[in-house]
Amino acid sequence: MKHDFEQVPSGEAGILPPAFDSSPVAAFAIDLSHAIIAWNKACESMTGMASEKMTGTGNHWQPYYVQPQKVLADYIIADRLADTAEAFAGNRFRAVPLVAGAYEVEDFFPHLGESGRWIAFSAAPLRNAQGRVVGAVQTMQDITEARLAEESLHDAQVMVERLAAKRTELLAQASRAPADRSDDAMDSGSTGKSIAEKFIRSVNDLPALPVRRREPGSGPMVPALSAFFDGSPVPAFAIDANHVVTHWNHACERTIGVAASRMIGTRNQWAPFYPKERPVLADLVLSGAAEEMVESFYHGKFRRSPIIPGAFEAEDFFPHMGESGRWLSFSAAPLRDTAGRVVGAIETLQDITKRKLAERNLHKVQVDLEHLVAKRTAQLAQANSRLEEDVRKREAAEAELLRRNAELTELNEKLSMAQEQLIQSEKLASIGQLAAGVAHEINNPIGYIFSNFAALEQYISGLLEMLAAYEEVETHIADRTAVERLKSLRERVDFDYLKGDLPYLMEESREGLVRVRKIVQDLKDFSRVDSHLQWQWADLHQGIDSTLNIVNNEIKYKADVVKEYGTLPEIECLPSQINQVVMNMVVNAAQSIGTERGRIVVRTGTEAQNVWIEVEDNGCGMTKDIMSRIFDPFFTTKPVGKGTGLGLSLSYGIVQKHHGRIEVRSEVGKGSTFRVCLPVRHVTA
Repeated sequence: MKHDFEQVPSGEAGILPPAFDSSPVAAFAIDLSHAIIAWNKACESMTGMASEKMTGTGNHWQPYYVQPQKVLADYIIADRLADTAEAFAGNRFRAVPLVAGAYEVEDFFPHLGESGRWIAFSAAPLRNAQGRVVGAVQTMQDITEARLAEESLHDAQVMVERLAAKRTELLAQASRAPADRSDDAMDSGSTGKSIAEKFIRSVNDLPALPVRRREPGSGPMVPALSAFFDGSPVPAFAIDANHVVTHWNHACERTIGVAASRMIGTRNQWAPFYPKERPVLADLVLSGAAEEMVESFYHGKFRRSPIIPGAFEAEDFFPHMGESGRWLSFSAAPLRDTAGRVVGAIETLQDITKRKLAERNLHKVQVDLEHLVAKRTAQLAQANSRLEEDVRKREAAEAELLRRNAELTELNEKLSMAQEQLIQSEKLASIGQLAAGVAHEINNPIGYIFSNFAALEQYISGLLEMLAAYEEVETHIADRTAVERLKSLRERVDFDYLKGDLPYLMEESREGLVRVRKIVQDLKDFSRVDSHLQWQWADLHQGIDSTLNIVNNEIKYKADVVKEYGTLPEIECLPSQINQVVMNMVVNAAQSIGTERGRIVVRTGTEAQNVWIEVEDNGCGMTKDIMSRIFDPFFTTKPVGKGTGLGLSLSYGIVQKHHGRIEVRSEVGKGSTFRVCLPVRHVTA
């Protein structure tokens, strides 16, 4: 019989109990026409397909197959065991011993997830109150991690055998040839854990809402909830708002060994599990217990359900069950009526003893493996003891040689750095001497010009006064020819303009000479060659102003310099070296500013017995990695050939020589601030 799995005509769909939708296990139900009548939230979460898009269609194959084909629930409705066994051959197909007509199967889907997923399906017929099959229900569980645990256990066993053979072979080789040395490595096995989704076939003690078939001409089908609940292959029981057991299905009877007739109508749901009365997980969920209350009973072996609000999952060991005890996993969720009110709770059970035994066996294999490794290693070590002693001696000699080589390398690097710093210092000293000489040589002619300029201003002033007197008597000259000649000459030289412009020319020339003299003096102050590196009392503000004047050409096109000077006393220092530190900080600030015009603030102030100089910019800033290396010799962020990487290193050395400190604050994209703190009085070490 061929089924059409495409969209079926829309019609009035039946509604399963509200608790079906809140089940934490993925499940769906179909009617006799193979159309989906229920697709719960857990199924939405597992498959990524919304209920409103699936209900009413025959597309329940889509989450798992690339083209239409029958799923287990379809075969359950057809009731053709031979076809079912043939379709799922080799995939652990088996009948469910607890429910008549129900089957289980496992299959691998390579297109699910990153590396494929193993899914376990359970399907059971859905019967009405008269026992007639009116549909089928199917649950899905992700058993990928359980499969991985089995494979890990098998791999670990194989590894033990291989390692034993390898160690035996190494021991044999060591016995045959003790002079040879063999190294072996062992790969550690991976362990897996089984975390399977638990199925809850949720029902409550409310009447079932009608479920209508889609075949024309048929009447309403109303499956009894008790039959629906009892038909579940998963052990489950339900309690009402008074904690009274209302349902105890056949699977629960078979698993726990307690008949439903002994449990329904009582509050003894604890009795099959515990020797003394205490709440089970369903009682705690029904009471709305907080996690602290659940913790007091399950001691870290529980978690909140990731799917159902207010639901919990837990696991525990029960030594009185079976021959050697059982590990059971519980899931409990609240039952709500159509208005959303909690009217009870449902709890499902799952026997996870096999998984726990697999984990325990895997741990035992690992322990045995460690013991075997230790034993074989001891035997191999005993056989090669003399060889290892020789190796240790050679390694010790090699380590000593490497240590001495490292010391020599480090010493050579320090010597190279010191040499480079010495060369740089000599270069700076030579430049300072040259600058001082040039300043001295320029200063003499500047003095002559200043002296002569003052006399020139007096001469021009006298000439202008005499010319003014001549103008006054010009009108009294009787010779008209001489008057016309003077008038023509005055117009030709534009005497009136010269008389007004000449004072301005003299004033501008004087300003230029003053600027030249200031630059020469600043250059001389900056170099301080005549001090011969002697400690002396100096005005820091004067040194900063001289330095800013010297580097003005470097920064005037990139940033505005703002001075925020405090009141400073004179300090005992090496002025030329402090000027060099200020110059390095200001130049670095200017170079950190991008294409847009920036701002550099130079501040000074005092704190206790120290003074400080601060240079702040709004440039690109520095990362923490760069900040940790800025004072290293030869470290630079500039392109090759654009910087020596010694500016801040030399500055750091100068500040240390003055028994001061240099601090840096920086934020990428906002700028940097360098602060130099210096003692007022130099203390000889």
